Formats: sequence, structure tokens, C-alpha cells
Amino acid sequence: MPTSTPVDVFTDWLSTRPRDARMAIAIDADRLVCESGLLGRNTIVDKNGREWQVVVFRGDDLAFRLRFRKTLDHPATVVVLTRGEGTDEKIDISCIADVLARNEGGAPLDLSVPAFFKRLCPKINFPPLELRRHKDALLTRLETIPMAAARIVERSGRPDDWGRGQVAAMIILARHRELSVRDLWPDETDPVDFVTHALRLLIGSPQLTDERAIVQEIVREAARPQVSQHLHWLDVPPEELAAYLVLRRFVADVALQNPSHQLSGLQIFSPETALLDLEPLALRVAAVLSADAQVWAAVNALAETFLTPRRLQKVMSLLPTVDQQPESFTAAARRHSMAPVLLKQHLRAVLLSFFERPTEVALAWVPQLVDHPVMIEPVDTLSPRALECRAALQVLLTLQRIEERLGLSPSPCWWLATWG
Repeated sequence: MPTSTPVDVFTDWLSTRPRDARMAIAIDADRLVCESGLLGRNTIVDKNGREWQVVVFRGDDLAFRLRFRKTLDHPATVVVLTRGEGTDEKIDISCIADVLARNEGGAPLDLSVPAFFKRLCPKINFPPLELRRHKDALLTRLETIPMAAARIVERSGRPDDWGRGQVAAMIILARHRELSVRDLWPDETDPVDFVTHALRLLIGSPQLTDERAIVQEIVREAARPQVSQHLHWLDVPPEELAAYLVLRRFVADVALQNPSHQLSGLQIFSPETALLDLEPLALRVAAVLSADAQVWAAVNALAETFLTPRRLQKVMSLLPTVDQQPESFTAAARRHSMAPVLLKQHLRAVLLSFFERPTEVALAWVPQLVDHPVMIEPVDTLSPRALECRAALQVLLTLQRIEERLGLSPSPCWWLATWG
């Protein structure tokens, strides 16, 4: 059965008013019905076919009374108390108390956000401020809200007084029904497990990109005392965080000394991003995330938005150039764990160096890359940056074969055949 909207609740309520009631009162404190456009009409017909004159009070006493007088000759009038657009002040009804005293429709209908969602999930005590803050997101997912709430209740074992995190989780579950409460709720007590769980949601799940602020609310609410000191990971912008993990793993692979200090010295991260605070868990977190190919691919893709060519040039300045130490430089490119955005920068440097001084020795290492992941994985699974790396490697392999052929000495038989 479809979930009732605020308008459905309003019209259903009108249908149940006594047939002889000449006036009823509804309170639309959060403008749920007002924003639907229904209150722009002069009349509303309920589900029994009864016509109601509509009079709306928005704090404008004179306009309200003028409209109300015009309805005195009609058999049924509904007075709706609401707020003006853009205000959250209390509705002052002292000036129209004489009109409200004519109510014959029973207890006024409460159409506030808390009251409306209490109808959907009667056993849950929602925090009113959080419901109002997420009003628009919740109203667009009414069909799946009850089911999402039930899943959260099932996990906790019973309905309870909810907090910010539970409301945030309900919003995510209502939209992403493929996720479970366990997927969303990082309640681990081990710091690495907790941080990696949080980062899978924040930077490893592209489908949650537009809802990262809501995910952060879940993570902060779920954090147990044992891991609360690591919540500073959430303060780093997602693109920077992804880039840091990619770079931190890279500089560890190339055995860079004092890696976090050197990365800080590049001044590519925001001054507010304290890399030294991330350092204790960084490598272990990166190792866990990279073990999931899908998650690590999402992290790499996010890092690419931060690692612009100018920033990458600064990163490359930490390493010896291909001319100074070719073996060390090319060993980095051979590492299968290198992010495509960094691999591309390496291959670009190799190609530019080769075209300046082409020699066979310069490309002697290239055949070792024939089994690199970007060469053997299906094309349709590669990111745009990985496809660029694949093209660069194909060029290098072709150049290496050409140089190898050009370096071969002609056989004696070839000379005999020529001069014969």
C-alpha cells in the first residue's frame, strides 16, 4: 500500500470530520501542505465529496479575517495555521482566538514534521530538529522510509529514542536499498578497522558521493570511545584524503625517507590537513582499502581530481629523474601497485627523455611491463587514466622493439647475398 503523503493525511482527516462540523482547524507548522500548493486553492474536496472552504493564517490578521468573512455562508471551512516562508518563529494565534473558538471539527490536526513521521513509524521517538533539517530528503523517499526504519530497529533489537546518526542512516537506507545497516554503521573498536570502514563509505563508494555529509553524521554517531580519537580523519576533504592515501602508499613503495614530512613539504595539501596525525594508521588503512579492487579503484579515481599536473610535478620532484638514476626510476613504474595517475606521470617522463636521447639501453626494462595490470585487464574495466597508461606502455613497447631491431648487427649471409 502506498505511503500517505502530508496532503493525503490532510484530506483523509477532513473526510473523517463530523458531517455537521462547520469549521475545523489544521496546524501546518512546517509548511508540508503549504509547499505542496494545495493551500493556494480556495476550496478542497475531501474523499467523501464534501467541499471545504480554505482559510490560511500566516500571521497576517487582516488578510485572514477578510478571507474568513467570505466563508461564513458556506457549510464547511478549514482554517490552516502555518508559518510564512523562510521563518521558523512560533505561530502567534492570540489575535485570532475568537475565530479559533468556533472550531467544531474536534482536536486540530498536527501536520508538523515530527507528527507526520510519528504516523509513519509510531514506535520511534525521532529527534525533531534532525527531522526538520532533513525534511526535503525524507519527503522524497516516503515509500521506503518505513522499511528503512524497520531495518534499523531490527538491528538494535527494539525501537528507541533515535539520535542524529539513526536519522542519517534511515535517509541513506531509504535511497540505497542494496546497503545493509552493517554496511553503514561502523561500530568497530579497532582503529584501523573503524577508519577503513568509514573511508569505504566516504571515499570508496561513488554511489554515496552526494551524501557524504550525511555519512559523516552516521560515522560520528557510531564511533565508540575506543576510536573517537581518530575522527579527525573525517575532517580532511575527501579528494585530499584519497590523494594522501595514494601518495603515502607510493612513497612507501619507493622507500622515501620521512614520507609524511616530505609530502607536507610539497605544500599541495590544505594547511588544515595535518598529515602527521594521519601517519600512524595511514599505511595499514591503505593496505586494507587496496585489498578491495573496487574500493581502491574508487579511491584512485577520487585522488585524480586532486592530483593535478602541477601537483604531480611536485610529487615527482621527490624522486630521482630518469636520467640520474634510471634503474631506481623505472623500478617504480614496474610496481603493479602504482596508481594510474602516478604511473602516467612516470611514463610521460620516460617518453620525453627517450625522444630527447633515444638509445636502446634507455628502454631495455620496458618488456618487463607486458604483464602490468593496465596491459592485461579488459579494456572496459580500466579507468580513463589507466587507458592512457596502457596507450603509453604500448608506445614504449613498440619503441623498444624498434630500437632492438635497429641495434642488431647484419649477418654475413646478408652481405654475401648483397654482393653476390
